[in-house]
Amino acid sequence: MNSHTKPIVAALLLAVTALPGNAQRNPNRPLPTERRPLRAAKQPDSQGPNRAALEGMVRERIGQMARRQLGLDDAQVQKLQATNARFADRRRTLMEQERDIRMSLRDEMISGDSSRQRQVGDLMDRMVRAQRQRIDLLEEEQRELGSFLTPMQRATYFGMEEQLRNRLDQMRQDVGGGPPGRAGLQSRGGPPGRGGRMRGGPPDGPPARPPIKP
Repeated sequence: MNSHTKPIVAALLLAVTALPGNAQRNPNRPLPTERRPLRAAKQPDSQGPNRAALEGMVRERIGQMARRQLGLDDAQVQKLQATNARFADRRRTLMEQERDIRMSLRDEMISGDSSRQRQVGDLMDRMVRAQRQRIDLLEEEQRELGSFLTPMQRATYFGMEEQLRNRLDQMRQDVGGGPPGRAGLQSRGGPPGRGGRMRGGPPDGPPARPPIKP
């Protein structure tokens, strides 16, 4: 990542992780059943304009990098920035929805209420639909990019976007902001239980050695 991009990315990161929706709840205190439907409710985004401005700066920087690395002219850069802005908004909405589903699933696994099998099944169905929508969005974006970029340019740009997103995800993990991303509900595999692991699962770290008999 270009050194001039890091301050912009860091600023965007701080703006995004400061949003009310990204605040993490104590995993040892599951939500009561009557509060679960409130998961879908969105709090007002008071920092929306500021975040949009920062994201615009990031898109501008991507355009500058694309101009150099892809050899784009002014018209192509304008089309690229417009496409990036339009699909970024839709992608962010899908990612927020998927994040809410993951957190609801985590709450269900923490509570361990076997009478809520139907609710867990519904959440899993929603998760699959959300991931399918992200694939559909990617295909739509690639078709639009193909109208003014060559396949080689699209592949290069795809790599640039992936690198930036992965870097942003890693920075969010490093500062403790936001839930795990594409790796799943938890980087260690599967939804966590009380104390950061599923009930009945093995404790973190290597097993204790048995005492040595004299």
